Formats: sequence, structure tokens, C-alpha cells
Amino acid sequence: MQPAKFHRAVDAAIRRRLSMGDNSLFTAALVRRMEREWRRRVRREGDPRTGDETYGYAHVEDQLSYISDRWCCGIRLRWLLDGLARGAI
Repeated sequence: MQPAKFHRAVDAAIRRRLSMGDNSLFTAALVRRMEREWRRRVRREGDPRTGDETYGYAHVEDQLSYISDRWCCGIRLRWLLDGLARGAI
């Protein structure tokens, strides 16, 4: 998946989750691509914190709204991935 297409796909999945409460656009292929991107970014940024260590999941809608336009860093990708994996998002 090309970088621009990847960004559009994640943006669309976040917008759908915020507007409809639906995670269907977070497909298995997109989540795998998010994992690869996270690994690349964590090597460059050096910040491997988990979702619990950064924002937590007490106010998921607020946090998701906050990161919706700034998810392109390792810790925010990890927050999304951890939240999806545990069913919090």
C-alpha cells in the first residue's frame, strides 16, 4: 500500500469510527500495515511506549478525536493498535 493510500485508509477508518462507531474499515490488512509503519517509526523515533502508557483508554472517543488529525507518529499508532487489539476502540 502506497503511503498516501495508507494515510487515507487510516483517516477514513478513524472518521468512520468517530461518526458511526464502526471499526469495519480497520481491516486485517490495514492493521498489518499499521503494525509495519509503527515498527518503522519506533526505530526512528525511539519511543516504544504502549497505548496504556501514553493516553490510556478511559475516554476513547475524546482521545480518538484528538489524534484523528495527528496519528502519524509511533506512540499514536501504538495507541490505535493496542486499543483495537483489546476491543477498547
